[in-house]
Amino acid sequence: MNPEDELKDIENVTGESSDSAEDIEEFANDASSDFDNEIPEDIEGVAPRKSSKGPIIAIACVFIAAIIGVVVWLGLKDKEGKGKAALKSEDYYKEFTYDAYTPEVATNSDAEKYYSDTVTTYNEMYSQVGMAFYEKDESRNNDKVAEGDTVSVSYAGYMDGVQFEGGTGTSNQLTIGSGTMIPGFEDGLVGVAVGETVSLNLTFPEDYAKTPEYAGKAVTFDCTINYICKETSLTEENAYSIIFGYDTRDACIDAIIAYLNDNPQTTEEDYMMGVKDDYIKYVVDGAEYDKTIDAKIQERYETVYKMYEDYATNAGIDVDTIAQQMGYEDATGLKENILDVCGVQVKAEIVFAQLAEKEKITMSDEDYHSYAYECAYGAGYNETDEQGNTDENATIAAYEQEYNASYGEGMLDTYIKTVYYENTLFDKYAKVKE
Repeated sequence: MNPEDELKDIENVTGESSDSAEDIEEFANDASSDFDNEIPEDIEGVAPRKSSKGPIIAIACVFIAAIIGVVVWLGLKDKEGKGKAALKSEDYYKEFTYDAYTPEVATNSDAEKYYSDTVTTYNEMYSQVGMAFYEKDESRNNDKVAEGDTVSVSYAGYMDGVQFEGGTGTSNQLTIGSGTMIPGFEDGLVGVAVGETVSLNLTFPEDYAKTPEYAGKAVTFDCTINYICKETSLTEENAYSIIFGYDTRDACIDAIIAYLNDNPQTTEEDYMMGVKDDYIKYVVDGAEYDKTIDAKIQERYETVYKMYEDYATNAGIDVDTIAQQMGYEDATGLKENILDVCGVQVKAEIVFAQLAEKEKITMSDEDYHSYAYECAYGAGYNETDEQGNTDENATIAAYEQEYNASYGEGMLDTYIKTVYYENTLFDKYAKVKE
């Protein structure tokens, strides 16, 4: 079980929501986006125990990157007109070919790298938030649980004889006396022997805010003490057990290979998105632009980069920190990437508009609505009517009003039409290599 999943299981039966738990959950959510080595459910095992609160410096870079990525694609209103592009050849945009998608086949080396990267990721992640790793203490197999022990416990919660959502946990690490669980849960495990199962008849607190519908309700937890833990360090020699939950490293590597084959790092959908990006770049590079193009790109770049600066100021950090959270050494790499992307998109708006006119491509009202709603919904907008049903027109209107107010009248329209032209031309002319 990975840190996020364990946290959700434990917090659903927590007596009170602690700042530590909320911070760890926020960090885990950020970390799962920043790192590629989250432990999948089908190869995960026992999760390390989360303990004390540590300083959280992880910034929601995925969120801001998504926003700014959209801004780059949407573009800014061009006060001087769209500019012109001269096609280097009349029909070059019809001649793009690409290799067919071939599913990846994971090797033992791939699995070993995944395993090693996971160890590094977890050590970095736990170090930043002050979490500890635990493993089974073989010397205490015949002991009973005492106050202060960290144990591996499996439990199932029942209300009116029926298991309820969030009330079940398998091999969760729990420190007795930590106050993590609802009142009576941890006290009820004191004196229980390893391997023993006990039923705890408890009541959720009246002010239980985590899941308000459980407040004040009677609940029974059937709990089994799997073993008593001891604190340890995470290494490549024990990660197969501590992180993945396997008896041997070989079994763990086999499971990782199977997982990687079932869940390729590049899916066919991801691959085709990359191919489409290549097509856009191919079309953009196949045209020459008028002398105003550099100024337009620079204006776009300055506006987008200012968003990073404003975000950094509001967060009390600098742009270098944001850049590092996004995988760059410092802001220099981030600036270069923004400039590159702005260059492609400014040119794409010009050349694809001309090609659409050349090809007599028009966008129907139905297609425009569909694209606009998808864009608005993806940005988090979801207006509803009096009956609580989604109102697509109101959703689009709310998004369009706020977006255009922020970035200039007509920007959303430019974005939607550019993407439609790109998709239409790609679908019509891009071909798999024979």
